[in-house]
Amino acid sequence: MDTMNSRDRGFLLSLGALSLWPVIYVGLFFVFVIATMGGGGAAFDQLFPIVFAVHAATAVLGMILVIGYAVHALTDRRLPTQERLLWGILLFVGNILAVPAYWYLRVWKGSPELTTD
Repeated sequence: MDTMNSRDRGFLLSLGALSLWPVIYVGLFFVFVIATMGGGGAAFDQLFPIVFAVHAATAVLGMILVIGYAVHALTDRRLPTQERLLWGILLFVGNILAVPAYWYLRVWKGSPELTTD
C-alpha cells in the first residue's frame, strides 16, 4: 500500500480545516448576531464590514468545497454508482454537514495509509 508523505498529509489536514470552517463560522455568526442584538449598535456598525467580508468568503469557500467534493464523489470509481450518487445528493442538499463528513470518510480515511515519517 502506498504511504503518504508529510506534504500530502499537511494538504489533507488543511483541506479538512477548510471543510470544517463553515460549521464553525455558523456558530460564530450566531454568537455575533445575538451579542449585537441587545443594543450593540455601534459595535455592529463597526464590525459589519468585516463580518460581511468573512461571510461572503465563507459562502464562496462553501460553494467551492461542495462542487469540488461532488466532482470527487461522482468520479471516484472506488465507490459503487449508488453511493457516488448518494454523496452527490448529500453534498448539494446538506452541504454544511455533508462536506466535513465527506472529507473525513472519503478523503482522509480513503487516502493511502498515513505514516509518521
